[in-house]
Amino acid sequence: MSAWRSECRCCRRSTVETRCPGRPLDYASTGSTDAAAAVRAGVTLRRIHDVAVTGFGRIDPANGGGQYASCRDWLRAATTIEPPPTLPSDTVALLGRAYRTLHLGARLMSRTPARLLHGDLVARHVFSEGQEITGVIDLESVRGGAPVADLAGFSLQEPLEMSAALFAGYFEDDKPVKALMPLALCRLRIAVSLLNYHALCNDTALVELRTAQIAAELDDMSSGDLSLLPRITSNL
Repeated sequence: MSAWRSECRCCRRSTVETRCPGRPLDYASTGSTDAAAAVRAGVTLRRIHDVAVTGFGRIDPANGGGQYASCRDWLRAATTIEPPPTLPSDTVALLGRAYRTLHLGARLMSRTPARLLHGDLVARHVFSEGQEITGVIDLESVRGGAPVADLAGFSLQEPLEMSAALFAGYFEDDKPVKALMPLALCRLRIAVSLLNYHALCNDTALVELRTAQIAAELDDMSSGDLSLLPRITSNL
């Protein structure tokens, strides 16, 4: 049984979520990947994404919509982030390359309506017991967006085996070839935001991880070698 308290940064209100049986899919806490549970989590995530919302980006509690008119605007918003002054010059240059790629690549994103996203989907936020997913917690980052953004964020922060299982449940028997470029662009956008955040927190290990992920993503996009999962994943 778990109890979880979170605070929404938008409205400074707290929520308390209780009675969530089971344990998280957290790789670090269990020491192994529960592939079957991760597959079921993918199915649950697809159901969450069935909910339509207005606008892209973090949900404004005042009007219930996201702050960007399109996914293209959301992607390009990352290019306005000023890199922290502590970053070395080669990392700043890499971010410049990523910003240019996001600005140009945004036009390749579909203009489909926004869907409800978790916004911070990681293994520790999904609970399972037996054959059921019993809860999805920590909803302070809920937002509107392209469903692939949740998948992109998860795969950047979890081990490859966990992400592969979640993707298998999400896509079922489909071969999501059309999702490869949107996934790559969303991974790049999220990795850029995470890198800047980790730099502000002086988290050297995660800065190095995000830098490597950004470099790999840019190289793969340049060569046209797109993949469903990122080449470099987290084992932290």
